[in-house]
Amino acid sequence: NVLGTIHPIRKVVEMAHSMGAKVLVDGAQMAAHGNVDVQGLGADFYAFSGHKLYGPTGVGVLFGRRQLLRAMPPWHGGGDMISE
Repeated sequence: NVLGTIHPIRKVVEMAHSMGAKVLVDGAQMAAHGNVDVQGLGADFYAFSGHKLYGPTGVGVLFGRRQLLRAMPPWHGGGDMISE
């Protein structure tokens, strides 16, 4: 994002939700350069990689609305995952 454009995410989320869509925001640029009110954006999911915040490769953050996360079973689990 060379130009520093800040997109109207809240408006985009409202438009998507009005059509019944779920919204995932790739917040990699803003997470490193601004304050983010994830819940205020209204997005269902917000993600960014840790390397944008000078963290190690392979780490990141995924915020998800609780009711959506609870409705999603794990896609893949390890050998000793707790079932309950």
